[in-house]
Amino acid sequence: MAASQGVVGLDTQIKIGDGASPEVFTLIAEAKDIDGPETTQEFADFTHMQSSGGYRERKPTFKTNSQVTFRCNYVAADDGQIALIAAAQANPATATNFTMTYPDAKVFEFTAYASVRFSSPMAGPEELSVTLSLEGDFTLS
Repeated sequence: MAASQGVVGLDTQIKIGDGASPEVFTLIAEAKDIDGPETTQEFADFTHMQSSGGYRERKPTFKTNSQVTFRCNYVAADDGQIALIAAAQANPATATNFTMTYPDAKVFEFTAYASVRFSSPMAGPEELSVTLSLEGDFTLS
């Protein structure tokens, strides 16, 4: 049996851009369990009385890139977390550039709106729960 070619997610890094040209990206410290992005496909229903075999007929319409979510240990002095919180509090809301670099050097680049939630459990670390709602497409290189 061949050995797995899968890669462990440990050491994945997520960074936030500064919007400058050329853009500088800052690591968001101590991220845990990054999930996403997810791409979903919407469909229009074209089912009619003669649809074959009683199955619905669908045709693709829009795609949606949903969210990237993660938690991180809250580090008040971390420049990446400071930028992330500022992006979440921006008024009007402003899409920000992000990159995720995996241990095998794959890089996701995307633009997203940031939301954060602070938590302070009695028997655990203070954390930020982060939701990045993607705007448009992402690239994977």
